[in-house]
Amino acid sequence: MTFDEAHTAIKKGDTISLRHALDAGMTPDLSNQFSWMLLMLAAIEGNAAIADLLVSRGADVNRANNFGDTPSSLAVAGNHFQFVKVFLSHEASQPPGSAGVYSALRTPVTNA
Repeated sequence: MTFDEAHTAIKKGDTISLRHALDAGMTPDLSNQFSWMLLMLAAIEGNAAIADLLVSRGADVNRANNFGDTPSSLAVAGNHFQFVKVFLSHEASQPPGSAGVYSALRTPVTNA
């Protein structure tokens, strides 16, 4: 599967095709000429299931692209908090300025 085909699968939320491609040997850190990784594309879409799939297959949660974006910074910028929770479970670095978001997501909600 090419980067563009994987990008299309991510936009469609097609975890099955991505899983098959990973099983066939596609690297979970597949990237384009600008260092955009599949995990970054999933972050923009806010697809936590795809994030979990890619991270469970070894995708680098802390890698930055040529513009300094990381998967977690893109997820926080898009308010994709379920996606960010996937990173928390895999010890991703916090993007600058997001400590409050990460702390809030780690804190259990209690009813008063």
